[in-house]
Amino acid sequence: MDYRIKFNAIRDLADARFAASVMAEWMGFSVGKSTDLGIPQILEIYNWCSGPKLTLELAKELDLEQVMTYCNALQVEAIECNSVQKEVLEGRLQNIEYILTEGDSGLTHLIHGKSQENILPLLNLVADDVLDEDIKQFSMTCFEAKPDQEAGEKDFTTFYDFFEGLGVL
Repeated sequence: MDYRIKFNAIRDLADARFAASVMAEWMGFSVGKSTDLGIPQILEIYNWCSGPKLTLELAKELDLEQVMTYCNALQVEAIECNSVQKEVLEGRLQNIEYILTEGDSGLTHLIHGKSQENILPLLNLVADDVLDEDIKQFSMTCFEAKPDQEAGEKDFTTFYDFFEGLGVL
């Protein structure tokens, strides 16, 4: 079965490489808050991977000129944003896929999304639930390394088990 998968809040190379290994459609990087990665870090991580679309996950308060700075510096293919941000950006950016964080039509990313194109955020990684409910698009949030761990030492066992259950790995 083919799935369209979005990894949210990529923080390090380990997350990105795992996303690429399961053929994720979108690799999301949160931008707009002081704790988010900057352009150099995103570029360094993304350049090690191929396949997933580089996706900016915009904070509501992000200045749209900053979005343009990110888009000019990175090869952004998708932007997750609200409808107001999309309306402003559509006139300035070409060839961008928009994932809306509100509304019921088009490509959305909502827990209770009604759009047939909704990317369902998974709250529990249970492969049987995805199979039983015939979910074709979903997202999962990356996790932080433990304080005494380097990013490369993250334990992806739960993710591996989940994707093996789906037949992806």
